[in-house]
Amino acid sequence: MNFLVTNDDGWDAVGIERLAEIAAKFGTVTVIAPAKPQSGISHQLTLDRAMDFVARKTGWHSLDGTPADCVRYGLHHLNQTFDLVLSGINHGANLGVDVFTSGTVAAAREANFHGVSAVAFSQYRSNMAASEFNWDRSADWSASTFEQLLKSGSGLGRMSDPTLINVNLPDPASEISAVPEMVECQTDLSPLPIEYRKTESQVHFSGRYQDRPRAVGQDIDICFGGRISISHL
Repeated sequence: MNFLVTNDDGWDAVGIERLAEIAAKFGTVTVIAPAKPQSGISHQLTLDRAMDFVARKTGWHSLDGTPADCVRYGLHHLNQTFDLVLSGINHGANLGVDVFTSGTVAAAREANFHGVSAVAFSQYRSNMAASEFNWDRSADWSASTFEQLLKSGSGLGRMSDPTLINVNLPDPASEISAVPEMVECQTDLSPLPIEYRKTESQVHFSGRYQDRPRAVGQDIDICFGGRISISHL
């Protein structure tokens, strides 16, 4: 299989390096990722300026644009045919209504618009500042999930019926290394907490991601509960 790999954390992020390593076990990998972090950029496209396209190392490139730009350019201007687009592994979750604001998911969705199956991978953290990411564990869990998706007949790689899948890895106790249960579930469209703190003439968003409402059995509940959520978008 030929893989196009991207993300929204930038071409030099640890997560994309691990995802490229996973894909390399199954085929040929080409990486095109943003030159700098583009988290939360959603499906924005760069249409009003030139973008720098830089070869970083063999098979790796950066584009001075958005995740969706990277996929558009990669699919149509590299003179290659890609069977599957992988996006991530994102530094943080992309659950529920995050799918509308996430650059990680937007990259996968852009691929789907062009008839190519895609999977977005994200790693949830209950406290982003508490400790360092365990990227080895994230990579192991992503690899196991990807292998299961390939075996399950999910439609990955079928150009006639492109599939778009959003995977979120949970954040259980750090000593847990066994692969959690994988659960196919719906995307929970409950709204995010809308809380702001005002100081003089400024307002600061103060809602806590972990306090968001969640519907039982849907992706937020599954991931927050320590299982891997797999949602077909």
